[in-house]
Amino acid sequence: MFARLRASLQQQVFPGIIMHVVHAEPGCGYAEADVVVRGDRAVGGTAPYELHQQRLLDAVAGMAPGWVTFMDDDDEYTTPHSVRRMLANATSEDIMPVWRVERERGRISPAAWMGDLGSRDGRLCWEAAAHHTSHIGLASIDANDGADGRYWQQLRHHLRLVWLDEVLTRPQSGKGRGRRRDY
Repeated sequence: MFARLRASLQQQVFPGIIMHVVHAEPGCGYAEADVVVRGDRAVGGTAPYELHQQRLLDAVAGMAPGWVTFMDDDDEYTTPHSVRRMLANATSEDIMPVWRVERERGRISPAAWMGDLGSRDGRLCWEAAAHHTSHIGLASIDANDGADGRYWQQLRHHLRLVWLDEVLTRPQSGKGRGRRRDY
């Protein structure tokens, strides 16, 4: 699955630099990216792997300014123009583009479009929004399930949402749930 995500990223037609940054545990040999952040498996909470997102943000904070989006290794972009569409309205650093994501079995997220990001139906998953690197540190990530929704909800208080009524990311073929199936 990871190889298909990498291929999807490399197919993006976008004027500028796209940098692929991934988290990998020591000994993981298949993680290919522009930058690989290595760290031990996070522990604690109900979803300790959420802390890997914080490790990625910490690494990106020291790089050139730009926009941050998240993708799971079992997701891909819907078209070669997905990143261009994500950032089409990102005319200032104080904007947070939000788009639709196809989830497992065709479910669309968020369920409540333009809803309250703090509600169950309005919460955003990791791969449903973007923010500028200048805003790293304005929101925190914890080790519990649903950290993605809480992260975007916190950023919402600092940024102006721009809603793109398009599905720009989707699962490759069902969620991987930790299974390695590169092909």
